[in-house]
Amino acid sequence: MRSPLGACVAVLLTSGIASGQSADPNMLAGQIHGDAIVVDGHNDVATWIPDYGFDLGMDGSVPTKKNAQLYWIIPWLLPTPSGDELRTHTDLRRLQAGGVDA
Repeated sequence: MRSPLGACVAVLLTSGIASGQSADPNMLAGQIHGDAIVVDGHNDVATWIPDYGFDLGMDGSVPTKKNAQLYWIIPWLLPTPSGDELRTHTDLRRLQAGGVDA
């Protein structure tokens, strides 16, 4: 299992910061992010899955799809959409691209 603290220490040692050398902050942040276990602790997509049948494998980024939040906030005013009609903030493609592990 990877340790976030261990990842930070390893990045610091390999980047030269521990030896007093300066490092590019963007490179350091990328290394820490890549080595850390990244968890999305607040994500409403879990609501869209059982309520509307959204599948994380669907592309939720298409701008012409219906905003899932609108249907969740005022469901009595709108017909229930199916999962593949929804636009969400999360899908597997974007989770993987962002380096989210859990």
